Amino acid sequence: KLSKTLTKQLTDKESSYITMARQREPRNLGGLGLCFHALKQYQKAIDKYNEAIEKDRDNTTFLMHRSQCYYDQSKFDESIEDLQGGLLVGPN
Repeated sequence: KLSKTLTKQLTDKESSYITMARQREPRNLGGLGLCFHALKQYQKAIDKYNEAIEKDRDNTTFLMHRSQCYYDQSKFDESIEDLQGGLLVGPN
């Protein structure tokens, strides 16, 4: 169950992403990453994107979102690396 504090900060859509993410499908993990990113919990978001990327290496969207998390933490080298990696994979 989600903590009451976290639940109060989430929209219904974000809460549904968390429920779906428990299934550990890549797109659901990406949705959970989006929720943590919106809450400025960047490391948790990055962890979820890492899980999603591990399961679906060809999905450049996860790299793009992880790149944004790095950028928001002023980790510019990591951000650029993800964007370059996405270019190597190709468009989604």
